[in-house]
Amino acid sequence: MRHELGGPDHLAEVNVLLVGMSHGEPARPAGGESAPFAIARPIMVGYTPLTQGREDELRPASPAGRKENKAVAEALFEKLDCLMFNVGDLEEALQFYREKLGLPLAWRTEGAAGLRVGESELVICQGPPREPETDIKVASAQEAARLFVEAGGSIVADPFDISIGKCVVVADPWGNKLVLLDSTKGTLRTDKDGWVKP
Repeated sequence: MRHELGGPDHLAEVNVLLVGMSHGEPARPAGGESAPFAIARPIMVGYTPLTQGREDELRPASPAGRKENKAVAEALFEKLDCLMFNVGDLEEALQFYREKLGLPLAWRTEGAAGLRVGESELVICQGPPREPETDIKVASAQEAARLFVEAGGSIVADPFDISIGKCVVVADPWGNKLVLLDSTKGTLRTDKDGWVKP
């Protein structure tokens, strides 16, 4: 999501969130950073480590392989759109994340708010506790769903309309749920204070 105060922005309050949520409830058709880790050794893009205990030697990966991998990545995921979760008190959460931790406001409604984290967002919603939701931006939710299933994943909720485009809920072979969404209908706008315009 790209957000500019007074410019193109997020969902209207009627849907509250990208994935058709309403005031903190999970994404559904009726209407959406992992912990730090250590890398054992440097990884060079475009090279494949040799085996047989000679990890220090690298050989170039085939050009065809690089092209294919790049095409697949571009076809499915554009960026991490947002990490979304519920809080018991939205105003207190805004004080914590915005005032104390310094995350700038991207947009807000009565029941939710988006805070910028680089090119992505942290979306906090007023509502009861639930599992955090990971939303990923794609060019086409329907096409991404097809490719995801072909790769071995599954559909949890078929593609459905949201204010900015379409959305689909999928699961990888290990049961991890992801929300894939597109902005094929365009983006909405906020006023100078970040409130989503009707």
